[in-house]
Amino acid sequence: MGESKFAGRSMIEKLKRNRKDDLQALVAVHETGHAICYMFTQGKYPSKVFSVSSTAFTGGMMLVKNEDLLTVKS
Repeated sequence: MGESKFAGRSMIEKLKRNRKDDLQALVAVHETGHAICYMFTQGKYPSKVFSVSSTAFTGGMMLVKNEDLLTVKS
């Protein structure tokens, strides 16, 4: 990769890198649990599941499509 014009960008890229450690494995299992619960309760697959995040307040996340959030099952 080339040099970035923004110093913060290289820091974010470092945070997003695959750590391959026990914490990332634990977060991956945790987020998989969210995905499984979502599949059983909503009957849909999540859009993406991440075990790495560039934010300081979360280790991973599960994403769903916006239209899935607006669907109300009766």
